[in-house]
Amino acid sequence: MTKATSPSLFTEDTTVTNIPPQTATDPSDKATSQDNITSANSTAVYNNRSPVEIPSKDSNLAEEKTQFLESNNCFQLSFDEETGDYKYRNPAVTKHDAILDNMEVVLFSISIVAEVFSLALLMFIRVQKSERIFVHKNLLLSLALGQLVYIVDMKLFKSRDEHKVICSIVTAIQYYLHTTLYTWMLVEGINLYLKVVKIFGTGDKKYLTYFLLGWGIPAVIVGLVATIKPYTFDMTINLQENITCGSLQFTGEVIRNRCWINGTSWTYKGPVLAILLANVVVFVIVLRVSYGKISAKYGKTSVEAMKKELKSIVALLPLLGVTFLLGFFIDFHVAVAYAFVSLNSNLGVLFFIFHCVLDDQVRDAVKKLLQKKQRIPKFQQCQQQKKTNVRNHGNAKQTGDPKASRVVMASNERGQEV
Repeated sequence: MTKATSPSLFTEDTTVTNIPPQTATDPSDKATSQDNITSANSTAVYNNRSPVEIPSKDSNLAEEKTQFLESNNCFQLSFDEETGDYKYRNPAVTKHDAILDNMEVVLFSISIVAEVFSLALLMFIRVQKSERIFVHKNLLLSLALGQLVYIVDMKLFKSRDEHKVICSIVTAIQYYLHTTLYTWMLVEGINLYLKVVKIFGTGDKKYLTYFLLGWGIPAVIVGLVATIKPYTFDMTINLQENITCGSLQFTGEVIRNRCWINGTSWTYKGPVLAILLANVVVFVIVLRVSYGKISAKYGKTSVEAMKKELKSIVALLPLLGVTFLLGFFIDFHVAVAYAFVSLNSNLGVLFFIFHCVLDDQVRDAVKKLLQKKQRIPKFQQCQQQKKTNVRNHGNAKQTGDPKASRVVMASNERGQEV
């Protein structure tokens, strides 16, 4: 069973291994000479003793094959009568893996809706342009695109072996988009540090600098990885793995269940860990500064101060990605995996709540927009009244009625006041 790092869980994700009908030997048998013979239909291991032969698929004795495997204490292998192959599943895989995958898809889908709505809100309401809003928009975009491609990879492909070239492209895109998420979180940290800690002027606007950091660094990383280790994104490579099952040994071909990188997972984890550790430092510094300001205003023991501080902590989580550090510890216990998925798969919802609904600048802009829409009907009504008065005034002149003319003029004056 090979293991490929999941872009969302940071975990060693499992795949199924196909093993053609073959011969196998006891791994405790220390032979002086051993040759692996591989053909299109079989893989065999020979040594100086007679090999133990697994019944051929031509015998149609699936029950006999199962009994043979069990007699050799091999319970992770099953025989597929349709293909004639043996399928091996990692015993570490449990029902929790399927539950976590489904949780991710559902929470990602909800999160994408919240991210699109937040992005539209920040783009179309008249929020004062600032570096903070600029960084927010790009963070939302990278987060939504990364989650969308992940769902497509999970649900669209029925067989990655039939679409290896497309899967290679999807792998490179996923690597890039997931890395951009962390670089934009780093940009959020840099911008927070400059605005909260370095309160004095920070010079010219840094839109271009932030843009190059957020979208450019991941492109450089992808280029370096593709140049140094070209096989990383190549899904056309057939992965083989040696498996010991009970007293039997097998060599099988790995079936991919994700379009994700080949080789060590630290090709992805390394840059992510560096970014997250930098953001942890920013997180602590910003909280210290915020706590000092809140305590000075409300008092250290004030309930209001504690509420403000708690809000500051939760509001920073979707921006700096501190909770993603849990991904490096999820192999310790399944509870950590559930906590990781619950906290990090709905970042879009958290962003919408704390940086749209509860953000003073966004709320003021929405109020002004609603007030403007409410004034428009009144203005149209006033304009219509003026037109009616003009027509009445003209009729009054024609009839020579001075009293009617004075009434129309008084009505116009009231319209002007409105």
